[in-house]
Amino acid sequence: MIKSLLTFIFLLLSTLTFSQTYKLGEFDENEISFTEVSYEPDAPAVILASQGNSRFLSGMLETSHFVRLKVLAEAGKEYADIRIRYYAGDQNMEDIHAVKAQTTNFVNGKRSFETF
Repeated sequence: MIKSLLTFIFLLLSTLTFSQTYKLGEFDENEISFTEVSYEPDAPAVILASQGNSRFLSGMLETSHFVRLKVLAEAGKEYADIRIRYYAGDQNMEDIHAVKAQTTNFVNGKRSFETF
């Protein structure tokens, strides 16, 4: 019983310790200076972060998803078009709320962004 409890606590703590939180508009220097993918030098775009979370609230499923994509070449702009897919269910009813998006450009060290 104690082994099981210790294993659970260890897994919980390691998950909390190694998880990262991403926010709109916050970038580190590595993301800004990133110009190519080492394992795919010709890649037009790269996903820097993708994280999702689902939970039940008052009998309803709430899902949040965060994606950070960097366009490396003109051809990579097509990957910036995001589609939100959902299951309509038996009653053909599904709601999508609180969609946030932001494009950020760094030109000559200056940041410009547009929030949608």
